[in-house]
Amino acid sequence: GTFDGQGHTISGIYSTAYMLGDIKNYYEDAPAVEGVSGTKFIYLPTGLFACTKEECVIKNFNLVNSVFYNDVTTGCGSIVSNGAGTLDSVYSSATIVNYRRNAGGLVGIVEKGSFNINSCWFDGEIRMEGKDGRQSGGLVANISSNVGTTKITHCLNTADIVSEFTRADNNVGGLVGTLDKGARVEIEDSLSVGKITVANRRGA
Repeated sequence: GTFDGQGHTISGIYSTAYMLGDIKNYYEDAPAVEGVSGTKFIYLPTGLFACTKEECVIKNFNLVNSVFYNDVTTGCGSIVSNGAGTLDSVYSSATIVNYRRNAGGLVGIVEKGSFNINSCWFDGEIRMEGKDGRQSGGLVANISSNVGTTKITHCLNTADIVSEFTRADNNVGGLVGTLDKGARVEIEDSLSVGKITVANRRGA
């Protein structure tokens, strides 16, 4: 379907990948996994929208004063956690805090179809914390292989990205963090001016 924000602003969203208490009261079939902190988590994506399909259109709104926290390996993005579709004319100044992988300012993981991102701006902050926090991008964290073409046009990232992960396989990008083998991406008239700070392999 289509979500048209008609120029409105969404504020005060706090989203996490876990639920406290007896998780079986929420999702009977959801497996519990142990997060970095030792807390039991439900394996959930984190974002304003989750698991979007290629026909999905999300457009014309601002997202401010919001935080998205993830301690598992599913996608984490302020607008879309995992999926495909179209983002058009979306602004986000959200804060992303991730202890595992796949944290993008707008989109966590592109999968199961093509994704078009047009005239979008991420102006928040991405913090990859802890020994496993890796794979992050100012707009998109991870583009999977064989999902169609991801097109990024007329987009801007002004967010800072800070990663504490010290291993060599830490992938951080101003626009896109990771391209899986065989992934296809077209970027046109887009810019990242946010500061990227990555710990070296010695942890300095």
